[in-house]
Amino acid sequence: MNHSLQMYIQYEIKESYIEQYQQLMKDIFSTLSLYEAGDIEWMSSPGSPSSFTEVITLPTESHYHALKRLRTSNEHPLFGMLDDCISGGLEQMVYFGLKKTL
Repeated sequence: MNHSLQMYIQYEIKESYIEQYQQLMKDIFSTLSLYEAGDIEWMSSPGSPSSFTEVITLPTESHYHALKRLRTSNEHPLFGMLDDCISGGLEQMVYFGLKKTL
């Protein structure tokens, strides 16, 4: 039986940073494969175009914790750039994971 985990990340983007954020996300999504991430979805909420959710499939729970640590780091050269874009900064990102049995 194979397992995987879906990582959900939710956050609000400052309206004045939406364009910069969207460009930055293109770079982030191309980088996520380095962390064995797959089936990446990225969407905004219908009622709030500045509220975003990412859904990323990861192979293990360890990958989830490692990627979460990197995504919340102001020190990371790419992920840290989101700090200016997110209302309240990186610490306002909400994370949760759901295990899938395949």
